[in-house]
Amino acid sequence: MRRSVLVVVLWLQVLAAAAFAQQWATLERTNVARSQEAPLVLRRQVAEVAVQLAVTDRDGKPVKGLARDDLQILDNGRPVTITEVRQDDLPLRIALVVDWSDSMRKSLAPDRKLALDFLHAALRPDTDQAMVVGFRYRVEVTQPLIGDTRSLEAGLRPVAGVSLSSVYDALIVATDALRAADASLPQRRAILLLSDGKDNVSAHDLSDVIRAAQRANVTIYTISPRRRTRSRGDEVLVELAAVTGGRAFFIPVSSEHWAFEAIQQQLRLGYAVYFKPGGASPDGYRSLEVTSQDRKLHVWAPRSYYAGLE
Repeated sequence: MRRSVLVVVLWLQVLAAAAFAQQWATLERTNVARSQEAPLVLRRQVAEVAVQLAVTDRDGKPVKGLARDDLQILDNGRPVTITEVRQDDLPLRIALVVDWSDSMRKSLAPDRKLALDFLHAALRPDTDQAMVVGFRYRVEVTQPLIGDTRSLEAGLRPVAGVSLSSVYDALIVATDALRAADASLPQRRAILLLSDGKDNVSAHDLSDVIRAAQRANVTIYTISPRRRTRSRGDEVLVELAAVTGGRAFFIPVSSEHWAFEAIQQQLRLGYAVYFKPGGASPDGYRSLEVTSQDRKLHVWAPRSYYAGLE
């Protein structure tokens, strides 16, 4: 009798072990399958957008004291409610991008000196920072972001190499650097480009630059010598400024100072306008139109922005 009971017990143990082994194999297959799947990434839609802009009167002077009711916004063609208009004195992060190709070395010589004067006047100690990017055939960050104007002056040096122009690549380098610096700190980002806009060697194109600027919320200002006939480079400069909410200046020699003054005023007296996007967008890029209720005023705002999933 005892022997029969022992046999039954052993048989039950065998069955239990087999069942456990089968469950373990199933669990292992499940874990392997899960490990081969793409990792779970939680994303959220941007709930509120802050767009940087400037408003000037007919004489080009910045307008102060605007409120929500003074502006209106079309987001992807539809009106949205502005939640806040704030004239913030945010820390500045500026990239000075200089074209050292042979076509520009002589014509922009005075502008480089004025650009240094501009940085001296615009940067506040312990608050604002700037960087210098030079380009010919290749792009070189001659001075990373820093608040010391002496270092910026030392960084404003010629870039050696073949005299070709990689405007787009230089702007991508500057935009990526501005976007990566102090990403958690609210700031006003801008690029000041001294160039004729002609590109003949970049790996990137104009659309790449515009999208990079949209993602980084960067305003692009351009300064170029005035010429008798318009070129493709002029069209590029106008487009870069218009899309990002900046300004394109085509100036005669010895008249550059007023362009730098206008840029400094727009950076210092600009607005941050907050609103909620109208809805989801397939690629995250949305058109934007900001106007003033007072049609005598001009709004310098980006024509599009990025509100994708982060």
